[in-house]
Amino acid sequence: MNFLAAYYSGKYAKLHDFNQSDISALNGDLKFAVENLGQTASDFTVTVTAVSNNIATISTNPGNVGGSVTESFTAAQVLEQRTVNIGYTLNPGVQPNDKIEFKVVLTNNYATDNVLYEANIIKHYTPAILFDDNSGTLSNWNTTAGTWYTTTDTFSGANAIRTTNSIPYAANQTTRLQMNGSVDLTGLPTAVIQFYGKWDLERSFDYVQLEGSTNGTNWTPLCGKLTKQGAPDANNNYSQKSGTDNDFQPDYEPLYDGDTQGKWNMEEVVIDAGTNSFLYNESTVFLRFEFRTDSNNRDDSYVNMDFEGFSFDDFKVIGIQIPCETTVPTNLSVSNVDANSATANWDLIPSATYDLRYKETAAFTWIDVLDLTSNTYDITGLTPSTPYDVEVKTKCTTSASAYTSSDFTTTAISYCPSEGNNANDDDEWIGNVTLGDINNTTGDNSYSDYTAMSTDLDKTLTHSISVTKSWLGSTYDEGIAVWIDFNQDGDFDDANENVVSLAANDTPIVSGNITIPISALPGNTRMRVSLKYNGLATSCESFQYGEVEDYTVNIIEETLSNSDFDLNEISVYPNPFNNIINIKLPNSLNNNSISVDLYDISGRLITKLENKHAVNNTINVSSLDNLSSGAYFLKIMDNTSNNTVIRKIIK
Repeated sequence: MNFLAAYYSGKYAKLHDFNQSDISALNGDLKFAVENLGQTASDFTVTVTAVSNNIATISTNPGNVGGSVTESFTAAQVLEQRTVNIGYTLNPGVQPNDKIEFKVVLTNNYATDNVLYEANIIKHYTPAILFDDNSGTLSNWNTTAGTWYTTTDTFSGANAIRTTNSIPYAANQTTRLQMNGSVDLTGLPTAVIQFYGKWDLERSFDYVQLEGSTNGTNWTPLCGKLTKQGAPDANNNYSQKSGTDNDFQPDYEPLYDGDTQGKWNMEEVVIDAGTNSFLYNESTVFLRFEFRTDSNNRDDSYVNMDFEGFSFDDFKVIGIQIPCETTVPTNLSVSNVDANSATANWDLIPSATYDLRYKETAAFTWIDVLDLTSNTYDITGLTPSTPYDVEVKTKCTTSASAYTSSDFTTTAISYCPSEGNNANDDDEWIGNVTLGDINNTTGDNSYSDYTAMSTDLDKTLTHSISVTKSWLGSTYDEGIAVWIDFNQDGDFDDANENVVSLAANDTPIVSGNITIPISALPGNTRMRVSLKYNGLATSCESFQYGEVEDYTVNIIEETLSNSDFDLNEISVYPNPFNNIINIKLPNSLNNNSISVDLYDISGRLITKLENKHAVNNTINVSSLDNLSSGAYFLKIMDNTSNNTVIRKIIK
């Protein structure tokens, strides 16, 4: 069954929204149009109801809630279009950029529930108008090729702008009309170009494009609600035109052609991060129309195909700052999971910031990452082979949503094997390894896993490691090599991970110093100690004479001691604290990017704030009411100078 034919033979109509995105008055009319497309007499009803609570009333009669208008068409009035006005009143407390949302439904009189169209439509109250031309004159425009004209055939007012002064328009034309100046879209989540347009152009051949540019030289056509794709040559073979004319339209580019049958339509061209994004957040945006015609016109038996050209009216560019909404984030997922890190992603909620928190599933305390501005976050410093929970919420100035949650499990780290192959022959082996809390005396083996043994290594200190070489009889020259997997990626191949290399000799006890790079990840990681006869082993080598032992070391950021707390330029209060900590910065730091880490007394990270800027010289660390009583440390980092100060605080 051909459903489209059934629609057009019956009671069928199309609804047009004629309301531009900016609503500037507390009361007025919402304007729609009903276009009768069916060939059977019908009554069509447009009903509008409020969705957002900033709409006080919608009504065709003052005092009534809800509004509907019915238009009656006879069978002979096919293709006729009528305007419908439905009144509205906004609450006086509505704020600039607030969303005005209403529901519109179009029905026919087959039955009360026979819905032809239904949608929620969103407008905004008094957004920024970046360009507004409702004069119908050419004073806001510059003709850069050919000639454009004004016409008294308008959507509103006295004049509109049109490509053509006489009907039909001429063949072989290229004319361009450019908006005077440019508009600045920086900092705008969304911009909308809106105008009312109608056109009568040779389908598949002649066309108009609205184009954008960031420099006034290189132009790209814009995709709008009413644009269609340019017809490729293969679609036009029926026309019996020349090859040049058949290939006249730019293939698949957005453009306007065909015949709107003398009816005005409202065009909307969105510019945001996903649509027409080459103009998104640009400081200089130029706009122009281009009109092009081929060598002749073919009417294709259209009704009223007169080749009148293209007209537009009430052209404006609107900048929309979407209000912050505390909507629970959706589609939280975790990707790029490895042994020590993972990436959390969730759907963007415009104008909101986010608080993220994560913890080992078995743990009771969350690690908070506050005031994120992006809907993705890389979680680092995780423990291998461990289940984790992660939660995200949106946050506005005075309110926040509930959390949404997900979970993931980090992968295991698998290190390459390495060993000596003369175990138990009593020739040579590692007799003792001493580093911090590790003091391990052992016998003759080819490889030994001592990763259950661990010691803390402070990133700010140099650490001495000693290795005892053991022989049963004769002594031999033995080389000692030590590696630490500082970036916790499961190998010892990265720069600075070979921390000790002591050339082969027969000295029984040798030692070396370990310096930890600033880039080392905090937390537990693998240390490998290798003894090899007459040389230095590589980290994954299997060799004839010697032994390999693996240990665990815990990289910590720094020892949090009271000696660090003698800087007075930054004050922290209240101390003791309850739910919030205030960090007061000196004027010299007020405009700098600041990061804040909150640690418990054992050095475990509790809360993390990244790249914050002070407001009135103050940064707040909040939502701390669930912390246990005791001592904590604030690590405050000036990202501009890379200087750090630590404050001890009590709860």
